[in-house]
Amino acid sequence: MANIIDYVKWRGDISFSDCSFNEIDALIFAELSYVPFEDLVPASIASKGIPLSVLAEKYFSLHYDSNKLGAIIPTESILELFRLSASSNRFAEVLARGFVNEIDIKAEKQFSAMCFDIGKSTTVITFRGTDDTIIGWKEDFNMAFFTPIPAQKQAVDYLSSVISRGNKEHYYVCGHSKGGNLAAYSSLKVDKKQQNKIEAVYNFDGPGFRQSFLEAEKSNPIAPKLYKICPQGAIIGAIFDSMENMMYVKSNAKGLYQHDAFTWEVLGKKFVDALNPSKASVDFHDTLNSWVGTLTDKERVEFVEALYKILTANDTATLTDIASDKKSFLKGVLKTDDKTKKTFFNILNKLIKEKYFKKDSSKKNTNND
Repeated sequence: MANIIDYVKWRGDISFSDCSFNEIDALIFAELSYVPFEDLVPASIASKGIPLSVLAEKYFSLHYDSNKLGAIIPTESILELFRLSASSNRFAEVLARGFVNEIDIKAEKQFSAMCFDIGKSTTVITFRGTDDTIIGWKEDFNMAFFTPIPAQKQAVDYLSSVISRGNKEHYYVCGHSKGGNLAAYSSLKVDKKQQNKIEAVYNFDGPGFRQSFLEAEKSNPIAPKLYKICPQGAIIGAIFDSMENMMYVKSNAKGLYQHDAFTWEVLGKKFVDALNPSKASVDFHDTLNSWVGTLTDKERVEFVEALYKILTANDTATLTDIASDKKSFLKGVLKTDDKTKKTFFNILNKLIKEKYFKKDSSKKNTNND
């Protein structure tokens, strides 16, 4: 079945003036934000920007196609999408600007964003999802007990600056994975005048928010413009609850691999609607909420800190480091202090019991009846 790469091949000759911006275009820009554009895309949001056609020429002259973007990021697909888009009539003259990529271990922050200008009237603001860095994943885990996380704060500042300093008629905000969460959060938090300039916000399989946050934002005027698009078997997108208008799309992958948006099925200029999430996705959502609900905030913090110590026990900084030298990583884990290991496994055991013990009990009761 066709995906977003096929969309560019089929419809890349159709300009935005002939066929307006749509949800597939939003996902394409969200995926392009994973490309490391340091020293190639102007950092200033006030800059004119660089055409994708020129940007691709420079990028591929400096990087090999084998340059990995991360252990779990679909490098080949993203770079093929970049190459095809940059050579298409639809995307070639789109201007890229305002590229930011910051990793701050002390602040526990991983943040990256950029803008794409379509003609004179439209700007697409994209937020990158979690990259290959372990600190980026720790920041994700921090969502379980803390709002806002540093990346969410910076996303609000970035979006507010782009809109307040811009002169465009139409703004779209989007992101994949954590980037989708940042797109939704920042759009909810900018002022009403800026919200009025936003046409739509696309959260592609990003995690949701804690109930306390959703309750506080339930009457936010931008809510009708928020869209969350997930694969039918969503795992990442099923974390916590969402306030966006939901759509589930068909994927040709299974389980967690559906998080790869290149597996999502496309027909024309729309995704193929799956109508409802899979039972596995619903079960994961319900189990996780119950799972997290068994822990106090203190236990959540202790669990995340213990997990982070274990992942970085051998001075590993990225998932690629772990994948490339599993033996060294395991040796480092074994050397982790006993208190850390005990905290991690005690809480993990509590969570496992929450998921399985109750089901076993109900079965036993049924059998006894």
